[in-house]
Amino acid sequence: MSQITSWDELFPESHIAFWSGWTYNKNCYGICGTGYRIKHRFCHNGNVGQQGCKGRQRIHVSCELPSCDKIKWDSWSDWSNCTENCGGGVKRRHRSCFLGEVNRETSLCEQRDEKVKSLRSYVRQKSGLGSDLGQGAVQTSSCNLQKCERKIQSISDLKNDILNGYSDNINSCGFVANQNENQVKPQLRITHGSTSNPGNWPWQASWQHQDCYTKTFKNRRSNKMTRVRECAWSHLCGATLIHQNWVITAGHCIEESGLMIEKSNPGDKWSVVLGMQSLNREEEDQVRVYSDFVEVHPDYDFSVITVADVALVKLSEGISFTEYIQPVCLSSTKTPSHSETCFVSGWGFTTGDKKGGISNELLYGKIPVVGFSECQQTGPWYKLLRPEHHMCAGELAENSVDSCGGDSGGPMVCRLDGVPDRFYLAAVTSFGFTDCGEAGHLGIYAKMMNYVEWVHDAIELDDKVG
Repeated sequence: MSQITSWDELFPESHIAFWSGWTYNKNCYGICGTGYRIKHRFCHNGNVGQQGCKGRQRIHVSCELPSCDKIKWDSWSDWSNCTENCGGGVKRRHRSCFLGEVNRETSLCEQRDEKVKSLRSYVRQKSGLGSDLGQGAVQTSSCNLQKCERKIQSISDLKNDILNGYSDNINSCGFVANQNENQVKPQLRITHGSTSNPGNWPWQASWQHQDCYTKTFKNRRSNKMTRVRECAWSHLCGATLIHQNWVITAGHCIEESGLMIEKSNPGDKWSVVLGMQSLNREEEDQVRVYSDFVEVHPDYDFSVITVADVALVKLSEGISFTEYIQPVCLSSTKTPSHSETCFVSGWGFTTGDKKGGISNELLYGKIPVVGFSECQQTGPWYKLLRPEHHMCAGELAENSVDSCGGDSGGPMVCRLDGVPDRFYLAAVTSFGFTDCGEAGHLGIYAKMMNYVEWVHDAIELDDKVG
């Protein structure tokens, strides 16, 4: 009898490679008709391709999806509010192409060619819907054609116009109808801040992304598997309303979000919400608008520190101004001075270490501006800042006023010419070198004064093209 000298000789089968059984993925990928499901297996005790594990590890098998003859238009939505109260405006309505997509050349609802996970697509196009708008995804109509007869006589009239819904005067920006600092006293920082009252910051917007997933369950009545698609919106960044068709946000909210966005046609996955106080409930005064296209500042850079951290988002339809939705003013000549008190707002994280999660309620706080030379003395990293792109704000003491993650892209506003209830956009919330509100550090903001000309040029060019 030969002597056994190793464990392998005693149990030779323990090192023989072999396939596991096939495992099926529950999801059936495709749009309609015949889709595909992935099944895969694993190689035990070895690698794919060696003896015992030859063949494919993953294969596609067919599965059934809803019939392609169900591709059709959904019903038209309600008409949007008219973009003007008088003098001629535009109202819009839209519909979705169920189980398909809109052909840009024919404006028909047709079957998709590519395999995608989305079952519904609201397609909003800047132009090219064809001569028959009824065949497209968006329909427009003229409205409020009556002549504008109201004349603005004073600042008081401008404020009354806000309350009465007028939007025909170019100077009616930056007013707050409900501003009353005695109602809610701001706390030390936005991350531990005070809840804003409705209408306190009517230009505040939320830049949101829609995530969708499919749930599969067994229908007890029919004993068949049923697929249900569910979608939910998530707040990513703040934004600021500057025009009835435009908001401004941070460039890094577009370029560094980790989510795919087609800037020329963001589609139904991206939207802006205005007039909102809470992230977890819908309110009568809030409005959700899809984005038509996005333009990031051409000088934007994220390689060392963020510069030119601004981006414009055009809304798919014009916003009607109300007591709770108003544009902030822009100024190419004004910037806050050292130690001037300004305001930040947003739904950012509630603690500096981000363990507390973002705030469901809109918070705000007072924040002192720090002059650029003083800011650069804060630490070595601050010497990388550039005066044409950056502005600093905050206090060096512990638990000082600061913005935080989730507030990015939102506004820093300052009082315009000393008027207590009128504001201009001084900066866009950008980044910080440490955790929010940490002692010895300041918040960094994108200095708006140097970007106003770019904003005006972009809007003017779009008006000419569109």
